[in-house]
Amino acid sequence: AAAARKAIVHLGVYPGYVPPTDQPTATLIGGTLVVEDVEAVTMITVKGFVTGLEVVNQGGWHIHTGYTCATESEVGGHYFPGMINDPWNTVRYASDARGVAPIDSFHADFSLTGVNPVLGRAVVVHNSEGTRVGCGLIEPFAGEVVTVGRYPAYIGATQVRGVLAVANGLSGRLHFVGTLTGLLPSTTGGWHVHA
Repeated sequence: AAAARKAIVHLGVYPGYVPPTDQPTATLIGGTLVVEDVEAVTMITVKGFVTGLEVVNQGGWHIHTGYTCATESEVGGHYFPGMINDPWNTVRYASDARGVAPIDSFHADFSLTGVNPVLGRAVVVHNSEGTRVGCGLIEPFAGEVVTVGRYPAYIGATQVRGVLAVANGLSGRLHFVGTLTGLLPSTTGGWHVHA
């Protein structure tokens, strides 16, 4: 079988984390990241969105040594085998007024399944104080990735962004997972696949 070239991370609350009562949105840590090998070099790209963060703030996100988000003690520390310096110490996000952070970065000396493989490992999100608040596993993905942005003819103020992963599901149906941000709160709407 061919080596994985693409993986997906579904972020959720870090195991054992209980958010402060004055930060109710922290209970909603979520998001979707897509991790891809860069062809012909040892490098990965990570793109997507983290939601439920502290508003207008910064924090870190990192790939950790562990292969689980179920048990706090098994998530481990930053993953940087055989490297002198920890490359994750400088990896940061910046959240907006809704607590959403876009992620778009590349990381040399890592791959999904080759040199310094990250497939199956945990991605950990930290808040501005360094507390581990979010976690998700880098899982293989054989479908397609869709980046969502402003519709060409739309002139309103709402700025919907997101990343969706599409794969063949049961009974020949398409299965969509991902994160859409910038939607109006407490409203219902639809989304569609057009020809």
